[in-house]
Amino acid sequence: MQEIDNTNQEAQNENRSEFSKIEQQEKMIYHFVYIKSIIENLFENENDKQKKNVLKLIKNFEKDLEEVLETKISNKDKLIYLQLKNSNLDSKALKLSKYIE
Repeated sequence: MQEIDNTNQEAQNENRSEFSKIEQQEKMIYHFVYIKSIIENLFENENDKQKKNVLKLIKNFEKDLEEVLETKISNKDKLIYLQLKNSNLDSKALKLSKYIE
């Protein structure tokens, strides 16, 4: 029988508990925006129907995710998130950036 290691799951639960429900919803959207940017970059040099379909699906999924989570994030905030995510800041600095106005 295979043993299940719950230490990683416990660490994830601890990380989740430090965010409010609204912050968790925003975090999900921001993570999706980051995934979307990676996918768009993969298709950057493509000029076919598949690229159009994938990008349309991604856009619709993002819209649906915001509706289901009842959380709207501005395009400016999404862009800032991508800039921070792609920077060389470590995770602690990113976490602290939340408090900078």
